[in-house]
Amino acid sequence: MVIMDNQFDIFRWASWADANKKDLMVSPFLFNKNYTPYALYTSEELEQQLKTLFLYDIISAVEMGAAIGLSVRDFAASEQAKDTLLYSELESIQNANTLVHLIEDTIGAEAFNEYEHELKRMHGIVVQFKKRSHPEQTFYIVKQLQKSQILDRNLSWQIKGDNLYMLDIDGTIKMPVDNQVLIAGGKVFAFNPKKFVGLFRQDPSRGAAVKLIIKLLTNKFALAFPEGLSLEQLANDNKSLTAALMKLDTEHLPSLGDIVDYADEMNLALTTNDEGGVVIMDSRDAMMFVNMLSDNYVDSGLTGAHYLVKNKQLISGDAQLNMNI
Repeated sequence: MVIMDNQFDIFRWASWADANKKDLMVSPFLFNKNYTPYALYTSEELEQQLKTLFLYDIISAVEMGAAIGLSVRDFAASEQAKDTLLYSELESIQNANTLVHLIEDTIGAEAFNEYEHELKRMHGIVVQFKKRSHPEQTFYIVKQLQKSQILDRNLSWQIKGDNLYMLDIDGTIKMPVDNQVLIAGGKVFAFNPKKFVGLFRQDPSRGAAVKLIIKLLTNKFALAFPEGLSLEQLANDNKSLTAALMKLDTEHLPSLGDIVDYADEMNLALTTNDEGGVVIMDSRDAMMFVNMLSDNYVDSGLTGAHYLVKNKQLISGDAQLNMNI
């Protein structure tokens, strides 16, 4: 079984992992919200429990999926559906790629220490699996840690017999039992898409939708940028811009002429070029342009002032009556 393969087959991987599970070395790491990994050291007994909690259920899920016709599809190009396993390329999921890179490229990851790193600040746990005879054949299983799954030693108690004691350990984790994320073969598999998004703070399906919106706007308004810059790049670096793009009503966009008139009316610094396209120089220009498309600028008939409105409510006769009650 080849683990790193552009044509990675998760069903072949499950068969290989099942056949080699006793020969796999287990290395768990906690990681924080910056995706910095901290090594945990375990006993042989605990390694078996980690295999049970992390590996065996995923193998079973894939093998069962093979029996019922599980479909494996690109996360960015597909919708969540029953009997579908979504995946992304590892290099496209920035935080997952960072986590793997830090584990593999660090000579002896720093050991976790509750007093220095604080368990309550940990974002997740990742277990690295390696074949003893071929350590290059490596894969990872990742699970998110919720605050409710971490017990603080200062707020937790233990019962022994009929006696109540202060917790005499640094902390306690209630390990998640569901299958969440597998990283293998240069791909990231989302067994739980919601947990995938929570773990890595990236939604591949949303990224695909944003790309379609950006393509539409770029063509319709002949968007122009400084060399080396694009609306996609600006959106990747600005979550607020991405959210604003996702809210656009793309079926009822104004014309370029209407946008230019609207900018003049609102005294907005919209720039156009000789080709009749809209010039976007930076993220502020991009956000202003998207706010215009969303009709987020209003003119007060009472004071004559111009406003940027974040939340709007269309007022009909009935709505106005209800607001006055």
